[in-house]
Amino acid sequence: MDNRKLRNRFPIFVFILIALFGCELEQDAIQKNSYQEKVKIRRSTFDALLKERNFVNAFSKLSQGQNKGLQSKTVMEAEYGFTIMPNLAKVIESAGSTSYTFKITREINSVDYFENLVVNVDSLGQSSAYILKYTPSEPLAPAAHNSFNFTGRVKITPITYNTDEIGKTTICVTAQILMCDQAWSSTNTGVHVATNDCQDQNHLFYAPVTTCYSVNGDIGGGDFGDDPGVIVPIGGGGGDGSPPTNGDLTPPNNCPRCPIIITAPVEDVPPTPTQPNPCVKLGKLIQQKKVKSGLNHLKNNLETNLETVYSLEYDATNNSVSFRPGVSGTRSGVVRIFPTTFGAAHNHPVKLEDDDSSYPMFSADDLLTPYQIAMSSGFQPTDYPLTNLMVVPENTYALIPNDVQSLSILTSKFANEKSLRDFNSELRDLYIAKGKPWNADQNTLAREFLKFVNQKYNLNISLFQMSNSDFYNNNNTWSEVKLDPTSPTGITKTPCN
Repeated sequence: MDNRKLRNRFPIFVFILIALFGCELEQDAIQKNSYQEKVKIRRSTFDALLKERNFVNAFSKLSQGQNKGLQSKTVMEAEYGFTIMPNLAKVIESAGSTSYTFKITREINSVDYFENLVVNVDSLGQSSAYILKYTPSEPLAPAAHNSFNFTGRVKITPITYNTDEIGKTTICVTAQILMCDQAWSSTNTGVHVATNDCQDQNHLFYAPVTTCYSVNGDIGGGDFGDDPGVIVPIGGGGGDGSPPTNGDLTPPNNCPRCPIIITAPVEDVPPTPTQPNPCVKLGKLIQQKKVKSGLNHLKNNLETNLETVYSLEYDATNNSVSFRPGVSGTRSGVVRIFPTTFGAAHNHPVKLEDDDSSYPMFSADDLLTPYQIAMSSGFQPTDYPLTNLMVVPENTYALIPNDVQSLSILTSKFANEKSLRDFNSELRDLYIAKGKPWNADQNTLAREFLKFVNQKYNLNISLFQMSNSDFYNNNNTWSEVKLDPTSPTGITKTPCN
C-alpha cells in the first residue's frame, strides 16, 4: 500500500484555548504563539546534569557562597523549604537560552497543585531561578508522547539571592510553557505538555503566562503556597480576560528585570488504564458481516496483479463497521481517510514471477498506514483496533500498533523520496533473501518482519494471523505471532481466546 498517496479527506484543526486569567491555561480560547527558532527538549536527571559544566556553573551562581553541585542543591532546598526530585528533569534549549525544570516536593504536599523549580540561563549567560506553581482546574490525564494534559492556573515566584537588587519596583516574569498538539485518538485532542518525544517542530508551540509583582523587599522565600507580596496576573482583571486596571503593575517598557523563561511542566501522572486485549478487539471486528464480506472479496482477488484497498469505517449509530473502497493500483493502492476511518484493509495479490515488489507479508509502506490514519482522522472506536489488515494466500494478517507515538519515527523515514525508497528496500531485501515472493515461507517472512519493526526500529507493533481456512470455515481464530529464538521457526503463535 502506497502511503505517499494517502488522501486526507478530513483535515484536523487542533485549537488550544489559553486564557490568561490569573496566569491561567485553559482550553476555552486560542493563544497559540508560534516561533521561528528550533526548540530542543530532552530528558535528564539531576545527577546527570551535575556532569554538565554549563548546568553546574548556572546552578552554583544561584546559591549564596558560590557552593557547587549537590551542596548548592542542599542550600537552596533548606532555604526555601522544598526538595528537588532527582529522577526527572527537562532541559529546553531555544534561541541561545537554556532552562532546567525539576519537580519539587515539600514536607506537606497539597493534592490541589504541584510545583516545579526552573533554573533559567539566558542568552547572555545570566542565571535565574523560579518556582512555578501549577493548580489544575481539571484532573491531569496521561497523553501522547509519555506526557499529560494540563489545564489550570500557573503562578510564577522568582527566587532571588542578591538582596541588593531588591527595591520598590515592578517585576513581570513571563513563562513560555512549551506544549505539543499532535492528535492521535478520539478522546485525546493531542494537546499536552511537551516532552522529548514530541519530534515534530510543527506541533510545538508556546502558551505564555505572566505574573507581575510589586516588590517591597520580601520577594522569594516564605510560604510559596500563598502569594508573597502583591500579585496581579496579566489578563486577570475581573475574570473576563481584560488587563489589570492598576497601571503600576503592568510590564514597563524595556524592562531589564522582566525576564522571559521557557519551561515544560514536570509531574508524576497515573498511568493510562490498561486497554482491552487486541485479541478481543480483533474478535469483534471479524464478527462484523461487512468485514467478512470485504475480506472475502480481497481473498477472491489474489490471483491478479492488482492490489485492492479499503478503509475501515465506523458507524456509531449501530456500532458497525463497513469497508469503503480506496483507489486500487497495479502495484499499490491508495487508502482514503475520512472522519470515521479507524483502519485499513488490503491484499497482496500474486504477481508476475519476476516481480519482487510484493511479498505475502507487510511492506514498509504498510507500517505508516495506522500512524497516518491516527494523525489524520484522530478517530478510534472503543470496540475495534487501529489496524491494517492484509490478505495473502493462506493467511490474513493484522498489524496493530501498541502505542501510536512509537510509530512517529516513521515520519523521518517517509520524509522524502530517497529515505522512503531506502526504507522500503531495507525490508524488501530481508524478504528477497528468503526466496521468491510466492515461494517464500510465510512464517519466515513474519519472523523477519517482527525483527525489523520491533528489534531494529522499536516500533512496538503486534502481529496477528488467522489462516484463511479458519476464516472461511467460520472458526475465526486469530493467533498472536511473537518472536521466539527457542522455536525452530523463530516465532510462536498463541491463539486468542
